Amino acid sequence: MKLQSTRRIWHSQHHNAFTDLICFKNTYYVAFRTAETHHSINGFLQILSSCNGDDWEESATISLPDSDLRDPKFCLHPDGQLAIHTKQVKQLGELLQHHSLIFRSQDGKLWDQGQPVGEENIWMWRAKWFQGYCYSIGYSRDLTRLYRSTDGVSFNIHKEILFNQGFSNESDWVYLNDGTMVVMLRRDGKDNNSAMLGFGKSDYQEWVWHDLQLRIGGPALLKLSDDYIIAAIRTYTDDNAQTQLYRLNLAEKTLQHLVTLPSSGDCSYAGIIRKDDQVWVSYYSSHEDDSTDIYLAKLQL
Repeated sequence: MKLQSTRRIWHSQHHNAFTDLICFKNTYYVAFRTAETHHSINGFLQILSSCNGDDWEESATISLPDSDLRDPKFCLHPDGQLAIHTKQVKQLGELLQHHSLIFRSQDGKLWDQGQPVGEENIWMWRAKWFQGYCYSIGYSRDLTRLYRSTDGVSFNIHKEILFNQGFSNESDWVYLNDGTMVVMLRRDGKDNNSAMLGFGKSDYQEWVWHDLQLRIGGPALLKLSDDYIIAAIRTYTDDNAQTQLYRLNLAEKTLQHLVTLPSSGDCSYAGIIRKDDQVWVSYYSSHEDDSTDIYLAKLQL
Protein backbone atom coordinates (compact mmCIF):
# COMPACT_ATOMS: atom_id res chain seq x y z
CA MET A 1 0.00 0.00 0.00
CA LYS A 2 1.39 3.39 -1.05
CA LEU A 3 0.33 6.86 0.04
CA GLN A 4 -0.61 8.87 -3.06
CA SER A 5 -1.89 12.13 -1.62
CA THR A 6 -2.97 13.90 1.54
CA ARG A 7 -5.15 16.99 1.37
CA ARG A 8 -6.37 19.28 4.13
CA ILE A 9 -10.10 19.58 3.48
CA TRP A 10 -11.13 21.69 6.48
CA HIS A 11 -9.30 24.35 8.45
CA SER A 12 -10.58 26.70 11.16
CA GLN A 13 -9.33 28.12 14.43
CA HIS A 14 -11.55 25.71 16.35
CA HIS A 15 -10.82 22.16 17.46
CA ASN A 16 -11.87 19.97 14.54
CA ALA A 17 -11.67 16.26 15.23
CA PHE A 18 -13.14 12.73 15.34
CA THR A 19 -14.02 12.02 11.70
CA ASP A 20 -15.97 9.50 9.71
CA LEU A 21 -16.26 8.96 5.95
CA ILE A 22 -18.88 7.36 3.70
CA CYS A 23 -20.05 7.23 0.10
CA PHE A 24 -23.82 7.73 -0.03
CA LYS A 25 -25.85 8.10 -3.24
CA ASN A 26 -22.72 8.81 -5.31
CA THR A 27 -21.58 11.57 -2.97
CA TYR A 28 -18.79 11.43 -0.39
CA TYR A 29 -19.45 12.73 3.11
CA VAL A 30 -17.06 13.49 5.95
CA ALA A 31 -18.48 14.20 9.40
CA PHE A 32 -16.56 15.53 12.39
CA ARG A 33 -16.90 17.50 15.63
CA THR A 34 -16.08 21.22 15.88
CA ALA A 35 -15.66 22.87 19.30
CA GLU A 36 -13.48 25.24 21.26
CA THR A 37 -11.24 22.49 22.62
CA HIS A 38 -10.87 18.72 22.74
CA HIS A 39 -13.07 18.45 25.84
CA SER A 40 -15.21 21.62 25.83
CA ILE A 41 -18.98 21.12 26.25
CA ASN A 42 -19.92 23.05 23.12
CA GLY A 43 -19.27 20.76 20.19
CA PHE A 44 -21.42 20.45 17.09
CA LEU A 45 -21.23 18.17 14.05
CA GLN A 46 -19.93 19.53 10.77
CA ILE A 47 -20.64 17.58 7.58
CA LEU A 48 -18.75 18.11 4.32
CA SER A 49 -19.67 16.68 0.92
CA SER A 50 -17.86 16.07 -2.35
CA CYS A 51 -18.73 14.55 -5.70
CA ASN A 52 -15.13 13.59 -6.49
CA GLY A 53 -13.19 13.43 -3.21
CA ASP A 54 -11.12 16.47 -4.16
CA ASP A 55 -13.45 19.47 -3.88
CA TRP A 56 -15.27 19.68 -0.55
CA GLU A 57 -18.04 21.99 0.63
CA GLU A 58 -20.10 22.48 3.75
CA SER A 59 -23.18 20.28 3.51
CA ALA A 60 -24.83 20.49 6.95
CA THR A 61 -24.30 21.14 10.64
CA ILE A 62 -26.01 19.39 13.55
CA SER A 63 -26.15 21.01 16.96
CA LEU A 64 -28.21 20.92 20.16
CA PRO A 65 -28.54 23.65 22.82
CA ASP A 66 -26.16 23.44 25.79
CA SER A 67 -24.68 20.21 24.47
CA ASP A 68 -21.50 18.69 23.20
CA LEU A 69 -21.96 16.27 20.28
CA ARG A 70 -18.97 13.94 19.89
CA ASP A 71 -17.49 11.36 17.52
CA PRO A 72 -20.07 11.12 14.69
CA LYS A 73 -20.24 7.70 13.04
CA PHE A 74 -22.16 7.01 9.83
CA CYS A 75 -24.47 4.02 9.49
CA LEU A 76 -26.31 3.15 6.26
CA HIS A 77 -29.71 1.60 6.94
CA PRO A 78 -31.25 -1.11 4.75
CA ASP A 79 -34.19 1.20 3.91
CA GLY A 80 -31.80 3.65 2.26
CA GLN A 81 -31.57 6.17 5.09
CA LEU A 82 -28.23 7.49 6.24
CA ALA A 83 -27.77 7.74 10.00
CA ILE A 84 -25.21 9.40 12.25
CA HIS A 85 -24.56 7.98 15.70
CA THR A 86 -23.08 10.42 18.19
CA LYS A 87 -22.89 11.13 21.90
CA GLN A 88 -24.56 14.07 23.60
CA VAL A 89 -22.82 15.43 26.70
CA LYS A 90 -24.66 17.92 28.91
CA GLN A 91 -23.40 19.72 32.01
CA LEU A 92 -25.74 19.23 34.95
CA GLY A 93 -24.21 21.20 37.81
CA GLU A 94 -20.94 19.46 38.61
CA LEU A 95 -22.01 16.29 36.79
CA LEU A 96 -21.90 15.34 33.12
CA GLN A 97 -24.82 13.47 31.58
CA HIS A 98 -24.11 11.24 28.59
CA HIS A 99 -26.54 9.79 26.08
CA SER A 100 -26.14 8.27 22.64
CA LEU A 101 -28.17 9.86 19.84
CA ILE A 102 -29.07 9.00 16.28
CA PHE A 103 -29.78 11.50 13.49
CA ARG A 104 -31.20 10.37 10.13
CA SER A 105 -31.28 11.75 6.60
CA GLN A 106 -32.66 10.79 3.20
CA ASP A 107 -30.09 12.78 1.22
CA GLY A 108 -27.11 13.46 3.51
CA LYS A 109 -27.92 17.16 3.64
CA LEU A 110 -31.18 17.54 5.57
CA TRP A 111 -31.16 15.79 8.95
CA ASP A 112 -33.94 15.10 11.43
CA GLN A 113 -34.05 16.37 15.02
CA GLY A 114 -32.44 13.24 16.39
CA GLN A 115 -33.47 10.88 19.17
CA PRO A 116 -31.83 9.03 22.06
CA VAL A 117 -30.80 5.39 21.65
CA GLY A 118 -29.59 2.84 24.15
CA GLU A 119 -28.98 3.42 27.84
CA GLU A 120 -28.08 6.63 29.61
CA ASN A 121 -24.39 7.06 30.41
CA ILE A 122 -23.34 4.20 28.13
CA TRP A 123 -21.76 5.41 24.90
CA MET A 124 -22.79 3.44 21.82
CA TRP A 125 -19.78 4.47 19.78
CA ARG A 126 -20.70 2.90 16.43
CA ALA A 127 -23.45 0.83 14.77
CA LYS A 128 -23.38 -1.59 11.83
CA TRP A 129 -25.95 -3.76 10.07
CA PHE A 130 -25.49 -7.47 9.36
CA GLN A 131 -28.01 -10.10 8.26
CA GLY A 132 -31.09 -8.12 9.27
CA TYR A 133 -29.79 -6.79 12.59
CA CYS A 134 -28.06 -3.59 13.60
CA TYR A 135 -25.33 -4.16 16.19
CA SER A 136 -23.66 -1.59 18.44
CA ILE A 137 -20.96 -1.81 21.10
CA GLY A 138 -21.44 0.53 24.03
CA TYR A 139 -19.19 1.27 26.96
CA SER A 140 -18.90 2.96 30.33
CA ARG A 141 -15.94 2.92 32.71
CA ASP A 142 -17.01 -0.42 34.16
CA LEU A 143 -18.00 -2.51 31.14
CA THR A 144 -18.42 -2.91 27.40
CA ARG A 145 -21.61 -4.52 26.13
CA LEU A 146 -23.13 -5.57 22.82
CA TYR A 147 -26.52 -4.28 21.64
CA ARG A 148 -28.81 -5.44 18.84
CA SER A 149 -31.72 -3.81 17.02
CA THR A 150 -34.13 -4.78 14.26
CA ASP A 151 -34.86 -1.19 13.21
CA GLY A 152 -31.58 0.58 13.96
CA VAL A 153 -33.22 2.79 16.61
CA SER A 154 -34.56 0.59 19.43
CA PHE A 155 -31.58 -1.35 20.81
CA ASN A 156 -31.72 -4.20 23.30
CA ILE A 157 -28.83 -5.65 25.28
CA HIS A 158 -27.58 -8.67 23.33
CA LYS A 159 -24.58 -9.57 25.51
CA GLU A 160 -24.51 -7.79 28.84
CA ILE A 161 -20.76 -8.05 29.40
CA LEU A 162 -18.79 -8.22 26.18
CA PHE A 163 -15.52 -7.28 27.89
CA ASN A 164 -14.71 -5.65 31.24
CA GLN A 165 -10.95 -5.48 31.80
CA GLY A 166 -8.70 -2.44 31.55
CA PHE A 167 -11.36 0.21 30.80
CA SER A 168 -12.32 -1.12 27.36
CA ASN A 169 -14.01 1.56 25.25
CA GLU A 170 -13.82 2.57 21.56
CA SER A 171 -14.25 -0.19 18.99
CA ASP A 172 -14.79 -1.18 15.40
CA TRP A 173 -15.56 -4.52 13.83
CA VAL A 174 -16.04 -6.42 10.57
CA TYR A 175 -17.98 -9.55 9.68
CA LEU A 176 -16.17 -12.45 8.05
CA ASN A 177 -17.78 -14.51 5.30
CA ASP A 178 -18.82 -17.19 7.79
CA GLY A 179 -20.52 -14.56 9.97
CA THR A 180 -17.77 -14.29 12.60
CA MET A 181 -17.68 -10.83 14.18
CA VAL A 182 -14.11 -9.55 14.52
CA VAL A 183 -13.73 -6.65 16.98
CA MET A 184 -10.80 -4.35 17.69
CA LEU A 185 -11.26 -2.83 21.13
CA ARG A 186 -9.33 0.02 22.71
CA ARG A 187 -8.30 -0.13 26.37
CA ASP A 188 -7.04 2.60 28.68
CA GLY A 189 -6.46 0.83 31.96
CA LYS A 190 -3.66 1.89 34.27
CA ASP A 191 -2.00 -1.52 34.14
CA ASN A 192 -3.37 -2.84 30.83
CA ASN A 193 -3.89 -0.38 28.00
CA SER A 194 -3.18 -2.50 24.91
CA ALA A 195 -5.91 -3.18 22.35
CA MET A 196 -7.86 -6.43 22.33
CA LEU A 197 -8.91 -8.50 19.31
CA GLY A 198 -12.18 -10.37 19.77
CA PHE A 199 -13.84 -13.16 17.76
CA GLY A 200 -17.58 -13.65 18.27
CA LYS A 201 -19.57 -16.69 17.14
CA SER A 202 -22.77 -18.51 18.02
CA ASP A 203 -25.06 -15.48 17.68
CA TYR A 204 -22.26 -13.42 19.22
CA GLN A 205 -22.69 -14.93 22.65
CA GLU A 206 -19.37 -16.77 22.65
CA TRP A 207 -16.18 -14.70 22.47
CA VAL A 208 -12.45 -15.34 22.39
CA TRP A 209 -10.08 -12.42 23.05
CA HIS A 210 -6.40 -11.84 22.21
CA ASP A 211 -4.07 -9.06 23.35
CA LEU A 212 -2.66 -7.12 20.38
CA GLN A 213 0.21 -5.73 22.50
CA LEU A 214 -0.24 -2.19 21.14
CA ARG A 215 -1.91 0.85 22.65
CA ILE A 216 -4.33 2.44 20.19
CA GLY A 217 -7.04 5.09 19.88
CA GLY A 218 -10.03 5.59 17.60
CA PRO A 219 -10.00 2.26 15.71
CA ALA A 220 -11.54 2.11 12.22
CA LEU A 221 -11.55 -1.14 10.22
CA LEU A 222 -11.94 -1.84 6.50
CA LYS A 223 -12.34 -5.41 5.25
CA LEU A 224 -11.00 -5.94 1.74
CA SER A 225 -11.31 -9.71 2.18
CA ASP A 226 -11.26 -12.19 5.05
CA ASP A 227 -7.46 -12.25 4.68
CA TYR A 228 -6.92 -8.51 4.28
CA ILE A 229 -8.34 -6.19 6.96
CA ILE A 230 -6.96 -2.68 7.36
CA ALA A 231 -6.98 -0.89 10.71
CA ALA A 232 -6.65 2.91 10.89
CA ILE A 233 -5.63 3.81 14.43
CA ARG A 234 -3.93 6.35 16.65
CA THR A 235 -0.63 5.05 17.95
CA TYR A 236 1.38 6.43 20.84
CA THR A 237 5.02 7.03 21.66
CA ASP A 238 6.42 8.62 24.80
CA ASP A 239 5.98 12.17 23.50
CA ASN A 240 3.74 11.98 20.44
CA ALA A 241 0.85 10.29 18.66
CA GLN A 242 0.36 9.50 14.97
CA THR A 243 -2.26 8.24 12.56
CA GLN A 244 -1.19 4.90 11.13
CA LEU A 245 -2.57 2.09 9.00
CA TYR A 246 -1.95 -1.53 9.91
CA ARG A 247 -2.90 -4.86 8.39
CA LEU A 248 -4.75 -7.05 10.86
CA ASN A 249 -3.37 -10.58 10.64
CA LEU A 250 -6.16 -12.79 11.95
CA ALA A 251 -4.17 -16.03 11.76
CA GLU A 252 -1.36 -14.69 13.97
CA LYS A 253 -3.53 -12.18 15.91
CA THR A 254 -1.04 -9.41 15.18
CA LEU A 255 -0.85 -5.97 13.56
CA GLN A 256 1.54 -5.35 10.65
CA HIS A 257 2.44 -1.72 9.92
CA LEU A 258 1.52 -0.42 6.45
CA VAL A 259 1.67 3.40 6.32
CA THR A 260 2.11 6.36 8.64
CA LEU A 261 -0.03 9.30 7.53
CA PRO A 262 1.22 12.88 7.91
CA SER A 263 0.16 13.56 11.49
CA SER A 264 1.27 14.26 15.03
CA GLY A 265 0.02 15.40 18.42
CA ASP A 266 -3.75 15.54 18.71
CA CYS A 267 -4.72 13.37 15.73
CA SER A 268 -6.31 10.28 14.14
CA TYR A 269 -9.94 9.07 14.59
CA ALA A 270 -10.29 8.01 11.01
CA GLY A 271 -13.02 7.10 8.60
CA ILE A 272 -11.98 4.59 5.94
CA ILE A 273 -13.54 3.37 2.68
CA ARG A 274 -12.48 1.61 -0.50
CA LYS A 275 -12.74 3.51 -3.81
CA ASP A 276 -11.89 1.24 -6.78
CA ASP A 277 -8.18 0.40 -6.36
CA GLN A 278 -7.66 3.00 -3.67
CA VAL A 279 -8.30 3.33 0.06
CA TRP A 280 -9.48 6.75 1.28
CA VAL A 281 -8.94 7.80 4.88
CA SER A 282 -10.37 10.83 6.64
CA TYR A 283 -8.64 11.89 9.84
CA TYR A 284 -7.64 14.92 11.88
CA SER A 285 -4.24 16.17 12.93
CA SER A 286 -2.38 19.11 14.44
CA HIS A 287 0.94 18.67 12.63
CA GLU A 288 0.73 21.79 10.38
CA ASP A 289 -0.17 24.52 12.87
CA ASP A 290 -1.74 25.14 16.27
CA SER A 291 -5.24 24.14 15.17
CA THR A 292 -6.52 20.63 14.53
CA ASP A 293 -7.61 20.25 10.91
CA ILE A 294 -9.38 17.63 8.81
CA TYR A 295 -7.48 15.67 6.16
CA LEU A 296 -8.23 13.14 3.43
CA ALA A 297 -5.54 10.66 2.41
CA LYS A 298 -5.70 8.51 -0.71
CA LEU A 299 -3.65 5.31 -0.87
CA GLN A 300 -3.00 2.89 -3.73
CA LEU A 301 -3.73 -0.73 -3.05
